[in-house]
Amino acid sequence: RDKNVFGVPPIINVQRTGQPLPQSIQQAMRFLRSQCMGQVGIFRKSGVKSRIQVLRQLNEASPDGVNYEGQNAYDVADLLKQYFRDLPEPIFTSKLTDTFLQIYLYVPKGQHLQAVQAAFLLLPDENREV
Repeated sequence: RDKNVFGVPPIINVQRTGQPLPQSIQQAMRFLRSQCMGQVGIFRKSGVKSRIQVLRQLNEASPDGVNYEGQNAYDVADLLKQYFRDLPEPIFTSKLTDTFLQIYLYVPKGQHLQAVQAAFLLLPDENREV
């Protein structure tokens, strides 16, 4: 209960808010999409650790909304990477990792998309909604 954002599984967010992702994480994604698309290597280059830590604390303190205006794109991108890395179970669940791997190894290339779309249906609802 002490965690509001980081390390909280999507199913708990759905129970709390009806959404699989916390509002503050959705806002971070919208910020990057609307303000930072021109940035080179947005998820490759690192942000500044101290600023990312402040953003992380803001998210935990106010999961219903964080204002990202004026924030550094690389810091926000790093925050998102941390969010998904800290989930107790990956969005593409461990149970289905082998399924996705098998698709790329054994399904003919022209059928990859169709096979992956079918495999997505096996994900928990809250993971699919992410």
